[in-house]
Amino acid sequence: MLMGAQIGNVHTLKDLGLYLKVGSPMISGAEPETMLVNVPGSDFILDLSRALDGEVHYKQRTIKMELICKAPKKQWSTIQSALENALQGRWLRCVFDEDSAWYWQGLWRVDPSEKNRHDMAFTIEGTCNPYKRNVTADAGADWLWDTFDFETDTIYDSTASNLPTRLKAMPLTPKPVRTKPSRPWRASSRPKPTRCRRCRMPRAPPRPP
Repeated sequence: MLMGAQIGNVHTLKDLGLYLKVGSPMISGAEPETMLVNVPGSDFILDLSRALDGEVHYKQRTIKMELICKAPKKQWSTIQSALENALQGRWLRCVFDEDSAWYWQGLWRVDPSEKNRHDMAFTIEGTCNPYKRNVTADAGADWLWDTFDFETDTIYDSTASNLPTRLKAMPLTPKPVRTKPSRPWRASSRPKPTRCRRCRMPRAPPRPP
């Protein structure tokens, strides 16, 4: 079965008729970033590779693939121009048909590598980030059900990350709120005591008849 790769908006096999050669792609191994410092006056060295955040960081990885073109010879120049216009010097995602749940991201370069009477070969080389990422890991990414493997693939639901862990069900109708009845205001029937204008002493209230 012929395999290709989706690089940016171009699929090498479906759009250009270029299929991966046996043994492609060739992906370099993960090489960690190291920072070793010699200590003057001693036989020891300090490893400062994880001094900033305590994590291991890796260098960029190189991905190289060889593509074979079986199109007629008169179409070779057109295919080469289309491939270079789409990929040359661009920062793009790459998804291989044999590993369609993951993508690489990097800067790509196209070189015509071989020509003969019957076919033409292209070499595509990319300088990529050290990690490959799941196609559904990005926020808002569509779930590709056609290529989804229910045994090995993972779905990341980023839309629910900001929701609380426990949600209380809201009632359909609001509950009545009970309030204590307010007491009616009553005017005091007892007259206020008056004061004598001369001595300023309070007078007793007059008795009712």
